[in-house]
Order: sequence, then structure tokens, then C-alpha cells
Amino acid sequence: MAQRYYQQFQKTLVKEVVSVFAKISIGASGAPTLLNYASCQGINSIVRNSAGNYTLVLGQPTPLPGHVDQYAFLLSVDQSVLFNGISAVPHFNVVSESVASAGSITFQYSSASGTAMDPDSGSVLLLEIKLKNSHVV
Repeated sequence: MAQRYYQQFQKTLVKEVVSVFAKISIGASGAPTLLNYASCQGINSIVRNSAGNYTLVLGQPTPLPGHVDQYAFLLSVDQSVLFNGISAVPHFNVVSESVASAGSITFQYSSASGTAMDPDSGSVLLLEIKLKNSHVV
């Protein structure tokens, strides 16, 4: 269970739901950068594994570098791509997740034909990650 102070009352039947938000800038060759701490609270890091494939680690980059948050399980990931034009990557899927052990989520972007590809350089990825913070039913 992540040891943080979260806001209460999300009005859901699932107990202890946590929403973590990420704002990620995409540079040349698909390189991801977390924009700033205020827009990425609860995100430790993000790396590009291959074309359009990224692993995001939950946690806190400061003041405890390397601190990883673990959660009971992943509920959902919702995403939007901010781009001035028509994005080349209309498809998004979660490839794998290990939020209970490593605090990580791996996701993939692809073209309309299903080819793995990076989001456009200059685009911004907006992610909302919903997690269960407790094993309480």
C-alpha cells in the first residue's frame, strides 16, 4: 500500500481508489520527459523501451529519489494525447503491469494499422491511472 495522504471520497463502490496523474512530454525519437512535479505527483519515472513502448514507475522522485509506490492492483489507465494536428498514434494499450510488486505499468502506442510507433515529437501524454490502495474488499 502506498504511504501517502490522499484526498477522500471519490464516490465509488471500490474501497481505497487512488488516481495518479501524469503529464509527459515526448521529444525527438520518442524520448519521454515528466513535465514537472506538480503535474506528475505519484510518478517516479518513465522510460522508453522501444518504439511507442514505455514503462512508467509509480512513486516519488523527490525528496526520496528511487522511492517506488506499490498498490494492491491496477483498476484502469485512461490517456489523451495533446498534439497540434492529427496524432499518428491513435491506439493505446496497457501491455503489462506489476503495481503490487515493482510499482510499474508498461504501455504501448501504435498506428491505425497496428504498427508500434512513438507519439509525435512535441506531443504531451496525459495519463490518469486508477489504482486500488488496499486489499480491503
